[in-house]
Amino acid sequence: MPIERSFEALTPVPPDEVYEVFSDLQSHIPLWSTYESIRMVGDNEAEVTLRISGNVYNLKAKLTTEERRTSKVVVVECRGQIYLHLRLTIEPRGIGSLVTGRIYLKAGFLRERILSPAITSFIDDLKNKIMFQLPSIAEVIRRRKVAKQAVAEAATPKPSEAPAQPKPPEKPPVKKPVPKPERKPEAAQKPEAKAETGLPIQENPDLLADTVSVGMILLRSELVAVDSFEGGWKDFESLLMKYVRQFKGEDLYVRLKAGSADIKVLIKEGKVVGLRIESGGEAVNGAEALERIKESGKLKGKAYVFKVPKT
Repeated sequence: MPIERSFEALTPVPPDEVYEVFSDLQSHIPLWSTYESIRMVGDNEAEVTLRISGNVYNLKAKLTTEERRTSKVVVVECRGQIYLHLRLTIEPRGIGSLVTGRIYLKAGFLRERILSPAITSFIDDLKNKIMFQLPSIAEVIRRRKVAKQAVAEAATPKPSEAPAQPKPPEKPPVKKPVPKPERKPEAAQKPEAKAETGLPIQENPDLLADTVSVGMILLRSELVAVDSFEGGWKDFESLLMKYVRQFKGEDLYVRLKAGSADIKVLIKEGKVVGLRIESGGEAVNGAEALERIKESGKLKGKAYVFKVPKT
């Protein structure tokens, strides 16, 4: 029989901000514990890869929304080897929100029996993210909006309060003889400061080569920032440096989803120790991945930053 599960989760985040996170397929799907990759093919339509009970499923996902008088609804449908339907209803509850979820999965009798425990784990993980990680995500989005508004206001010219009064004509200065300055010995020139080096990178950053290790990192990590990104390798390197300075002393896992490219970076003690690129079903790690990204040209997508517990 098809699997059907329901759940409820309370969060201190207001409904509009909960809706903003979950109504965007690119920020919604990566919150799933089953998430492997996503490639956008249209407005809130994508090809996604999910890993459930050790099996990989390539599905076509579509997100639709509905706004009611007192609630907002987000529906994600995934079709392919299995059919997965997730419905989230977001409504105000006190100063925060109540998120009511319902999941329906159809995959054939034998497969459904295998997937049933994984779906229960999926729901528990999503509830925990709504209750404990969503406030951090919403805070990041809120700060980014404030920063954009401040930049826009700074760029808007302000009209002067009063017209400038013409200055009275100045009297011509009286010329005085200027004594010749004594010639002083020239001071020795200081050597120029060396330019700041880029992001420290291990010679062969291959600590993400093991897929199981990548999964374990995500299970133990906490999402702390989400940013839009557009640029080449140097821009991405600068973004990573910003995260190292912002979360000083923390180990970080950064995932950049840019079209069909899925770039994963592991940073420990301020140094890149893991670099992995997945694209078109192929995964490349370490020094080879570094060369690929340097030669990839312009990238455009979203960067997700996770704090990794120290081991």
